[in-house]
Amino acid sequence: MIEEDIMQFLQDLLSILNTKVANSWTKFESYLQFWCNFVESGTAQLDFAFRHNFVALFIDFILEKASPLSCYGEKKHQMGNRFAKAVFDPVIQMISTMVQQARSLNGCFLRSFRIGKIFDLSENDMSCLNS
Repeated sequence: MIEEDIMQFLQDLLSILNTKVANSWTKFESYLQFWCNFVESGTAQLDFAFRHNFVALFIDFILEKASPLSCYGEKKHQMGNRFAKAVFDPVIQMISTMVQQARSLNGCFLRSFRIGKIFDLSENDMSCLNS
């Protein structure tokens, strides 16, 4: 029961990424830091992140309208302006952690550092990483 509630909470938290979080881009650093810390906290959390396509999801979030994907929300909110830049450091760190734990589509490991479980990058992940 508690596990289901936690999963629902995490999915609800993810669902606001391209809406409420993007709209409040000047205040989203704690939200992004939460996901970075979450991914770095263990194998189960990393597994959750790969199953929910965090690499593609968060790169799509950063790239906004320049993203090669359209599956994570058609309406993209502009983050940042000429006076202030959006801070994506936690997202970059999280994606870096995930890529270091992943095997690319051709079966090669991108880095030699692994935690035991093999994670695969999806086609969407690779598309975003290559854009």
